[in-house]
Amino acid sequence: MLVDRQRLRLTMDVAQWIDLALSHPRIELLPFTASAAIRAAGLGGSFPGDPADRFIVAAALELDAPLVTRDTRISDWGQVPTVWQ
Repeated sequence: MLVDRQRLRLTMDVAQWIDLALSHPRIELLPFTASAAIRAAGLGGSFPGDPADRFIVAAALELDAPLVTRDTRISDWGQVPTVWQ
């Protein structure tokens, strides 16, 4: 979606980019869990963003991992550590 909306520019096809990213030894694709879905629903009205943002943030919180994002609405929310602002 971000590529289609020209909010993210890639030098290759999205599928190729994902394959390349997943080939990096420090990148691991993890499943989205039921507990992350429950956490997404419970982020509350103060959370800015759409449902996809809620899922992404909830997954980061479940994994106790920083979120790589330049979305200032998420970083300004201050409830999840962010990288790349």
